[in-house]
Amino acid sequence: MAAFINTAFVLLFTWLGFTVMHTTFTGIPNNHLLGWLILSVAGVNGIVEIIVSAILVGIIATPIMSYLNRRHW
Repeated sequence: MAAFINTAFVLLFTWLGFTVMHTTFTGIPNNHLLGWLILSVAGVNGIVEIIVSAILVGIIATPIMSYLNRRHW
């Protein structure tokens, strides 16, 4: 869920930067900007973040769960 929310914020602020603040960058088309952002930012940022989050949750949750099981939580 956190990866989805973060990706949504990245898309929102990037879109705001390119449309409201009129930021320009070479190679980024001005027409169909939202489609380009979803394809590039969500595709790269979202997928990598979901994979890294799944790995980190496994690494962090294992010692916490073993500690809680020892305490009979």
